[in-house]
Amino acid sequence: MAFSVIGDKFAGHTLSQMRSLALRKLRVTNTERYSPTAGIADYTWIDGALNVAQINFAKKTKCVKSYAVIEFKANYRSYRAPQDFLDLAAAYYYDTSIEDGYRELLIKSTGWLNDEISDWRTNTDSPDYIYVDRIHGNQWILGFCPIPDTDGDTVIFDTEFGVLVDWICPAYSLNQEYGTFIRIDDNDKYFLSTDVGVVGKIEELNKNALIEYYRLPLNLEYEDQYPDIPNEYHEAIVDDAVRNLLQDNPEDSVEFKRSIIFENNFSKEVDGYIEARKKPLTGNEMQARAAVWNWTRNMPWYKELP
Repeated sequence: MAFSVIGDKFAGHTLSQMRSLALRKLRVTNTERYSPTAGIADYTWIDGALNVAQINFAKKTKCVKSYAVIEFKANYRSYRAPQDFLDLAAAYYYDTSIEDGYRELLIKSTGWLNDEISDWRTNTDSPDYIYVDRIHGNQWILGFCPIPDTDGDTVIFDTEFGVLVDWICPAYSLNQEYGTFIRIDDNDKYFLSTDVGVVGKIEELNKNALIEYYRLPLNLEYEDQYPDIPNEYHEAIVDDAVRNLLQDNPEDSVEFKRSIIFENNFSKEVDGYIEARKKPLTGNEMQARAAVWNWTRNMPWYKELP
């Protein structure tokens, strides 16, 4: 079987199935040509290409999102972003004295802060803004303005729903929800749900930040592992991996030219994902609209809306 089925529903491709699909698209029966050891069952290069492909898809579409809790320390402006960080989606400051608890932090650039808030590098209070500061080594740094003026309460997770671990290890199912916990004077921790499909629950978050962020997918390592990418795009991941492998064989002009087909297939799937998610539920809108409104869809400002 070329794909997985749960009940009567398509469940996507596991790493093992993606390997087989890649071999078929490469028109080979084993890995000998695409192996650093010339072995017939050495998937090192194929797995590497699949992982690069899913990273490419995630970077272009921002289809993988997670959350992180950042525990504040008084007078500290900057904090490490999660190791798999790609970009910010949203951020919140949690304060039990506020009726609704969460207060959204506005995402700004350092350029905007320079123009609008002259003392943003020194002013202390509860934060109103969050910004991507810089990359330090291989780690993105996030900043808050004003600088938090008090320590956040110790973050407590509900152990009925999950467990705090140093890293996601093979003992846990790879399709469980996880969140990142960042404490400035400790290594990052990961809060894993205890059951597949169950999201972790936080008991104590006062005076700390919760961010939603776009992240890199988990590395594909295990034969029964599914990519983090939505299952209807798993074949696109294979196409980009095949493109990568074929382009590494320029001595074979036919195979090199064939890589363009897979490159185009991947690009179409990326564009399709982005277009489909520009306007959620537009395909299901039941409201009747006058034809005169159709012209708005061609306006630049409308096309740029997220």
